[in-house]
Amino acid sequence: GQRNRWDFRTMEEGRRQALLCVGAATLSTLAYVWLQEKYRARVRRNQQKRLKAKYGPTTRSKGAQEFLEWYQNCDEYKNAPTDADRMRMFLKKRFLDIRSGVNDPEVFFDFHKAIADSDALLGGEGAFLARFTAHFNLFAGSVAGIGTPEQAAVLEKCHTEGMLGAFALTEKDGGVLSGLVVNATATYDKERDGFIFETKPGAEKWWISQGLSADICVWFARLIVKGVDHGPHAFLLPFKEGERPEGVVNESIPTKHSFTRLDNSVIAMNNVFYPKDVLLSRFTRITKDGEYEKDASWSFLTIIQRLVSGRLCIANTVFHSFEFLVYPWILEHFNKRKVYTDRNQQEPMAKLPHIARCCAKIDNKRARLRAMLDYTQQTYIKFAASAKRTKQQEAQVLHLVACAKISCVNFAVRSVEKLKWLAGGWAMFEESPFGRATQMYYGGRIAEGDNHILLQKVVQDNLKSFASPMSMLGALAKIVWFSQLARFKDAYYTALGLWMAIKLRFAGRKGKLAMWRKMDADIERYGHWLIEKTVDDAVKKMLR
Repeated sequence: GQRNRWDFRTMEEGRRQALLCVGAATLSTLAYVWLQEKYRARVRRNQQKRLKAKYGPTTRSKGAQEFLEWYQNCDEYKNAPTDADRMRMFLKKRFLDIRSGVNDPEVFFDFHKAIADSDALLGGEGAFLARFTAHFNLFAGSVAGIGTPEQAAVLEKCHTEGMLGAFALTEKDGGVLSGLVVNATATYDKERDGFIFETKPGAEKWWISQGLSADICVWFARLIVKGVDHGPHAFLLPFKEGERPEGVVNESIPTKHSFTRLDNSVIAMNNVFYPKDVLLSRFTRITKDGEYEKDASWSFLTIIQRLVSGRLCIANTVFHSFEFLVYPWILEHFNKRKVYTDRNQQEPMAKLPHIARCCAKIDNKRARLRAMLDYTQQTYIKFAASAKRTKQQEAQVLHLVACAKISCVNFAVRSVEKLKWLAGGWAMFEESPFGRATQMYYGGRIAEGDNHILLQKVVQDNLKSFASPMSMLGALAKIVWFSQLARFKDAYYTALGLWMAIKLRFAGRKGKLAMWRKMDADIERYGHWLIEKTVDDAVKKMLR
């Protein structure tokens, strides 16, 4: 009996010691996690202080000051019947060289901010800005980038004669929600030494900005030579009203409730002939023998590079508009408008805890995104100026620009919605910025690539990094490392990315699309985490 009691006491003591060990281990783990979080919070606070010091309240655009001063004193510009007339005046004044999108991106990006300022002060809704970027970035940038010197000479006429250009890429059945789809065709006819242009039902060009007032147009179609489809190519087509070939139908899209000052058209072509020299031929051409020829440096990205710079223009412009025009306007109202906090006391809305908390969060996010946007712009400018470009640099620029557009435009849209909830009845007044002044933010979400499609592209490119068994082992090592550092969020999303890559791998070629659609919610969460990491990395690099 004594032996049994002794065994019982030993077991009880062992249990107590085990519980003490488990408790000590749990407490030490919690303390470690708490200290890690305190340290990261301190780092974030220091980052915010440095960002606020470096990226305080913004000032007006420097490179476009001459234009800003001119338009304020020019009644003819202010009172022009249409925005198309304003654009012709702007071109003839030569405030900005039409090749700047290719030759001087920094000045070009700066001018987008100035145009946003002027458009807002004239009571616009971003319509002139859309016209400006369609002409300078998409149309002129394409001609300067992939046209021959002889073809690029037409850009000088834009200055001297005020010619307007359009960029006809988007199609009715292949809009921004479908990604990039081109089904319009340009078939080479050797006997006539030119191209026959066709748009079958659904392939009509759709939402073409400045389409009704354009004098010349960059048109995208699949090039077919001797029955062989060589994929989408760009063509420079004379397009002035009254001078278009027979078979061109150019009409307005259905009536819009926003961007009413911008003419958007739907364009169809039925057996329309243009001569051979309309093909933008810097990298591809049709020989005298009627053969298709292309340079080794040619890729489809060469064609759509203007969409990449266009995404950065949109991110810059939307963010600048919110930061410089809309947000200060709202803060001014919050500081002026007083509300009763009790029967005998009033205080400004800005001091109410829920409003102050919301504005503080917006300020912190704004400073971080400004740093990220500046880093992206600097990286793009260096890439555009470099003579030798590697695929790795190209992928980095595409990733940064996509993340900048998604994060900056989504931030502006969500911030406006949050502030609108807080503003009360003032949000419904014409004098508030919640109506026409912020409509372009929603247009920015879909222009030059819908944000959701871009997000999926970011995830798709990232999942390629899990392609080999060694990369998967590396991901497992990262998960363990992140867990050791108490970075559980990073560990979770790294595991999620690895798991999605494995599921896609085992789904096979036929089941890959179905599996991708099934994982849509995970893809969206993973994509936002990737963008958050990209912003963090850019902020760290800008603060070095």
